[in-house]
Amino acid sequence: MLGLRDYRNFPPDRQYLLSHLVRTLSLLLALFLVFYLFYHIGDGFQTKLETSFARTAEAAKTLHAQAWVFRDEELVSYTGGTVRYHYDDYEKVEANGRLATVYASSSLDTRLNVSILESLDRQIALLTEASARAQLLANAEATDREITNALLSIKAEGEGGRYGNAADASDKLLLQLARKELQQSKKLNYNAEIKALTEISDALKQKLEASGMKSYVSAGENGGYFTRSYDGYESVFDYDSVMTMTYDGFAEMLTKEPVQTRAIGKIITSYQWYLVARVTASESDNFRIGSSYNVDFPDNDNATMSMKLEKKLLQELPEGEGMGEALLIFSCKNLPANFSYTRHQNVKLSYGTVEGLQVSRSALHVIDGQPFVYTLYGAAVHMKAVDVLDRVGGYYYVSPTSESREITSGKHKGTYAGLRENDCVIVYGVDLAHGRIFK
Repeated sequence: MLGLRDYRNFPPDRQYLLSHLVRTLSLLLALFLVFYLFYHIGDGFQTKLETSFARTAEAAKTLHAQAWVFRDEELVSYTGGTVRYHYDDYEKVEANGRLATVYASSSLDTRLNVSILESLDRQIALLTEASARAQLLANAEATDREITNALLSIKAEGEGGRYGNAADASDKLLLQLARKELQQSKKLNYNAEIKALTEISDALKQKLEASGMKSYVSAGENGGYFTRSYDGYESVFDYDSVMTMTYDGFAEMLTKEPVQTRAIGKIITSYQWYLVARVTASESDNFRIGSSYNVDFPDNDNATMSMKLEKKLLQELPEGEGMGEALLIFSCKNLPANFSYTRHQNVKLSYGTVEGLQVSRSALHVIDGQPFVYTLYGAAVHMKAVDVLDRVGGYYYVSPTSESREITSGKHKGTYAGLRENDCVIVYGVDLAHGRIFK
């Protein structure tokens, strides 16, 4: 196309004609672009449809909640010093069993010796177990599988940040490697190695005892399961009051600070523990006292446990202020390995299932106060009635035998059949109307 400077050198009449020609061409180009854009935008909004076949599906009905753990816990206190533990986390301790030896000294040398001593105890235990089962090591392939499983477990637990589980898996790996050595050599046991490690351990114990006073910490007359972890809320979230507390009493617990104390851990004296979940009062209607429900712990490696609903506590609000909140008190006697009993947890509560024709939420239209969907039969649009059973996530679940429905007046006046399986439901479309034909 010619620029302004290009036609200034022409005679005046030629300049006039060229100027008008350039303007006309520019106008036509602009009109063409506008028409092109409107055509394609209008075509996209008016003719493109998204559809999905109505299929029978089942979904779990769930809700998310905040929850708190109550257990029968007793802190094991001590006055100070360096602690040498005799039990690992969640090991069963007999009545009056010795939980730990406490050395009065807190020097670096004492702490280092205690750490080495605990490591030696672990090695002796692993070698003793490997030797004790030497007669069962005929199947080398089974041992190889266990070694592979332990390696995969270490990798998975480490990548997931579950370092305690990774440490347990590393112990299993060492045990299987020790068994493998017995399979591939003429060695019958690890008695010589155990003896050497025991001698080193005894020498360290003598050195620690010579460094100062020591005392013992016992589990008490009932014993139980010992764990080194504690959070200071053991006396705040009181196990004995969980079944007698009120909603306001629980709310007061949430305002309290943890108790600062010096302890080596705590003893759990009962298998049964409680989970108190906070939900809305309307959500609590989905749960029945005495029934069991699956509770999923998303922040706890997605562990799922069946728990019995023991009690509901409703928040009391002044008249006219709505229904408020509710507490669901669940009990459980399952104590899975490597489960973290963190005091405050996110949970997902499953309270049933729904089965029906799965329809996207975007497909549902409320017409004359009743739910309908549009379907596509060939090129024709048909409006169909639906009886909604429930809504889960991004879908409605509707009855596969939804009854026909009549609209007696207005632009949608008519009788419409119910939705059936394999009908082609319009999930997205514009200007939908019963009887419209799409080309």
